[in-house]
Amino acid sequence: MPVMINLVVSDQTLLGTSHDPAHLDGHGTIPADLARPLVATALEAGAKTGLQTWLRKVYASPHGGLTAMDSRSRIVPHGLSHLIRTRDGGICRTLFCDAPIRHIDHATGVINGGQTVEEDLQGLCEGCNYAKQAPGWTATGHHPPHGRHQVTTTTPTGHTYVSTAPPLPGWADPPRHLAVLEPQDPSDLLAEYEFIDDAA
Repeated sequence: MPVMINLVVSDQTLLGTSHDPAHLDGHGTIPADLARPLVATALEAGAKTGLQTWLRKVYASPHGGLTAMDSRSRIVPHGLSHLIRTRDGGICRTLFCDAPIRHIDHATGVINGGQTVEEDLQGLCEGCNYAKQAPGWTATGHHPPHGRHQVTTTTPTGHTYVSTAPPLPGWADPPRHLAVLEPQDPSDLLAEYEFIDDAA
């Protein structure tokens, strides 16, 4: 029977010399001298019995606030799935395929180190998702600076293709921003405007 115990402990306490207390969910604060043996015992028992045991990293800001955590989940949460479908316009991300999205796919497979995060996910039709699993295919998801999400796919023949998420409604490609120019004559109350193209 799977059991999850949420024990929050700093890396300095777990692996270093700090004696800061830990927090055991459902119980409260426990001393460092109890937290370290709990983690060690769970990892040793998992190694001996074959039970899945892991530590989930939780990241904190310099001020102590929790900001993010890693995930071992292969199943995309419902809310994230909606985000991917919306980001990808409901259409398969494979170039020249206009089939509706049926699968939310890890661009880099979980077995190859891919994570269940927005950057590594793409919407694919069923056929393209299965084709991508064939030997020799690789894909990576990424966000270029100030750009839309992209997935770079390399085929077994060595050809590389880049799929870019469609633009949001109402946005030019690339986005243009309105800049206000100071009027030449201070008595002129009307400012002049011009569009600045990000690609320029």
